Amino acid sequence: MKANKIFFATMMVAALGFVSCNPSETVKPDIKSDTPDVTATEGAVTVVWNIANIDEMCDVEYVFAGNYNDWKIEPSEMAHFEAIADYDGWYKAVITLDGVDHLEGKPCALAKDGTFPSGWDYQWIGIEDHPCEVLKGDASLEVEYDVESKLVCGEGADVVFVKSYGFKTNPCVDAVYDNVTFNLTVTVPVTADGTVYIVGDAFEKSWDVTAYPMEGSGSNWKITLPTIVGKNYKFCVNADWDNDQMNAPAEDGGCFKKAGNMTVDFTTMNDVVYGFLNYGLDPDNVCDDDEEEPGGDAVEVKAGDQLVVNVKLADDLDLGENKLYIWSWGQSDKDKPLALEAATTFEGYTYTFTVDEADVEKWADSGMLFVATVLNEDGSMNWDNKLGQTGDIKPIQAGTWTIDANWDITKE
Repeated sequence: MKANKIFFATMMVAALGFVSCNPSETVKPDIKSDTPDVTATEGAVTVVWNIANIDEMCDVEYVFAGNYNDWKIEPSEMAHFEAIADYDGWYKAVITLDGVDHLEGKPCALAKDGTFPSGWDYQWIGIEDHPCEVLKGDASLEVEYDVESKLVCGEGADVVFVKSYGFKTNPCVDAVYDNVTFNLTVTVPVTADGTVYIVGDAFEKSWDVTAYPMEGSGSNWKITLPTIVGKNYKFCVNADWDNDQMNAPAEDGGCFKKAGNMTVDFTTMNDVVYGFLNYGLDPDNVCDDDEEEPGGDAVEVKAGDQLVVNVKLADDLDLGENKLYIWSWGQSDKDKPLALEAATTFEGYTYTFTVDEADVEKWADSGMLFVATVLNEDGSMNWDNKLGQTGDIKPIQAGTWTIDANWDITKE
């Protein structure tokens, strides 16, 4: 009996040794550190994408949405990703550039029915302390909102390796909808030719502005819809964002501005909206655009011009350990801010923009922000932990600006 046990054990060891030495065995690489070999395609950019969260991979198609097709989201007109054999979580898409000098965009998942969600719910995102990454290649990331990033490839890019940690909404999990009733009271009644629409990613048709007209008139409107509690919504008139909902004027009688999104909290929502832009409101009480976006007429610039921006801080604005940076749509690397330098002719900061030939139009009407923060380790802007920032100043203005403790800005 003992001899049989020894013989059996010997055979098991030999069998294991045979399996481990079998040259036909496929050994999958570590998807977090190893990247597949991908050959460049002439006249195209190949985006090689690693989805780190395997739980958000399922039997759906993945596409690249971007400028190569003017951001069209019809799946038949989009570049599709294909899985890379033997590399779990890795996909590639070969994107031909037609009429653009470089590629911009983002990987996304289609819905289970093969359509592209109008709310862009299934776009890639980072999670917590893990933003989307460029692993290899001539490209950078441009942060658009808190969790959304756009990939910007250089003009000479051929193969770019990127990584994300999830999707804005998991494409593999069906959304849970509850019937929610929205009762809306409008302080300044909607005129007879207006119909209120409810819009948002809380609904199946997401931000489709024409999908959900409400019943009612004047000051009272109502609708009941299948809704995802915890998602966002807002109202507009006649399916037109020019008729956006407005905040009530401040108690000091100041002008009123457009209101932000609201969140679904309960199965019955009782909302009060002050009024709608262009519908029943006194135009004299609406904030002027130049009050929301400081600045004047567009700056006329030509190649070689230097736009000098000077910044002074009010005495009660303490930056602490934060440093002051300027960020603008006009800069070439939008992921990295521009560091302001201490001025020598006055107490404050300064930055000089030199306009290149290719950037004349871009600098002429670009907006800019002043931001105080400690940068991320890679030198990118830390939007989440910033001390403060100004509103978007459009267009870019040379001259001297003063920032007060509330991060309001005025131009001398």
